[in-house]
Amino acid sequence: MSAGEKPLKTGAGVTSIPGWPLALVLFFTGVMVWLGFWQLQRAEEKRQLLALLASGQNMTVASAEGLQSVPRYAYVQVTGRFLDSPQFVLENKVRHKRLGYAIFTPLVIPQWRATIMVNRGWIDAREFDMAALQPDTRLRSWRLRIDKPPKTGVELGEVQLEPEAPVQKMVYYTPEKISAVIRYQRPDAPPVLEERVFLLEADQPAGFDRQWKPVIIPPSRHIGYAVQWFGLTLTLWILFIFWLRKQRD
Repeated sequence: MSAGEKPLKTGAGVTSIPGWPLALVLFFTGVMVWLGFWQLQRAEEKRQLLALLASGQNMTVASAEGLQSVPRYAYVQVTGRFLDSPQFVLENKVRHKRLGYAIFTPLVIPQWRATIMVNRGWIDAREFDMAALQPDTRLRSWRLRIDKPPKTGVELGEVQLEPEAPVQKMVYYTPEKISAVIRYQRPDAPPVLEERVFLLEADQPAGFDRQWKPVIIPPSRHIGYAVQWFGLTLTLWILFIFWLRKQRD
């Protein structure tokens, strides 16, 4: 036995487990078990979300703050009025193998004291007509889906919007610049909710081509991830026990 090396056996055949390997195993065990149960929790959340979407029921949201607890793609029924300007046109959106635009329009919700951005659908670039963008500005009830703002992987250049233009064309969806334009043109409008956008349901008026397909990881995949984490935990302990026996021998 070399200098400084501690024996693994003490007393009458009792094995002394090295402290740092055991600490590492316990640490990674805790992490992987937590990840496994977290994936099971995510699977249950996805089951509930799919059941909610299948039922088609609207979730009650009393205030803008209440949106934080509402899952993505859930239905809400709101009462508000669209602003006739500014309108925001997101370019380079492909649908039906054709190039077009996604139309985003501010909707003022008096109950929430907030302005939300509503995606009213897609327009073929060849059929684009600014006059057709004008929404129904009456105060009425709207059925919407909650979504996240469109994301861009890599932004090549900065989006420049014209503060006074009634129709704003943009390559990337930039919530902060959209809010700035709305504040400039409609200073009387409530603040814009930048962290969420809303999808206008296909049976609602004042919209365009709408084929919303929620991207939801199925519960079975989360369960598969959980099994993998629990399996890795079991494998870690098998390897650790095998290592201990080798050290003992």
